[in-house]
Order: sequence, then C-alpha cells, then structure tokens
Amino acid sequence: MNKEIVAIERNATSELTCLLVQQKAIGLEWLYKMEYKSNGSVDKLKERLVVKGYSQKPGIDYFEAFSLVACLDTICMILALTTQNRWFIHHMDVQSSFLNGILEDKEYVDLLDSNVKAGQNHLV
Repeated sequence: MNKEIVAIERNATSELTCLLVQQKAIGLEWLYKMEYKSNGSVDKLKERLVVKGYSQKPGIDYFEAFSLVACLDTICMILALTTQNRWFIHHMDVQSSFLNGILEDKEYVDLLDSNVKAGQNHLV
C-alpha cells in the first residue's frame, strides 16, 4: 500500500486544497486481490487505491467515465526491445496506472485517514 501512495505522490496526480461549499468530495477505498500460482498457492497480494465512484450520479456528479489502462505504446516498446535483444518475457505486470489527461472539471477526493497529518483534516 505504501508503494501505491508513493507512486501517487511521485507522479503529482493531485494537490491538497480546501473543499468549496458547493463541492462534494468522493471517498477513497482500498481494493485487494490475491493472485494464485498454477498449483493453487498464493503467488502475491495486490492492492489498488480507488475512488468510491458508486457514490456519484451520472449527469449530476459526472458526465464521462474513464478507465485506467497500460499505455499500448509502452507495451509495444517493451516487446520491440525484447525481440531486438533476444530477451524472454516470462511475465509482465503494470505496477501503477494513471489517467493521463486534462480534466475540465475539478474532482475532489477525501484524504485517507492514514495520510491525514496534523492540521490537514480540513483538506481534500
């Protein structure tokens, strides 16, 4: 979970601000997933920080929806490098994925309880 928080901070995907009176902040939650080996034993535990989008109403809180995906150009480049250098790919995993675009509207999300520092409990 720490790696996910560090990646968010490193990519500067957000900034702390005060919530305006007419704005509504969306909550955050962790999603957990276990990946298994072919023999049924646990291979790895994964987590992802997501917004509680189910609390929004279409046409009121949002007008478009986006999905985070790995960049196809990056995958093509990795495959080209492996072919060129005669490397083998055994497994490929995307560590973190971010929406790469400019939003017209400002979106506000609540801070995670674990990330609220002294004097920041009013920020989103």
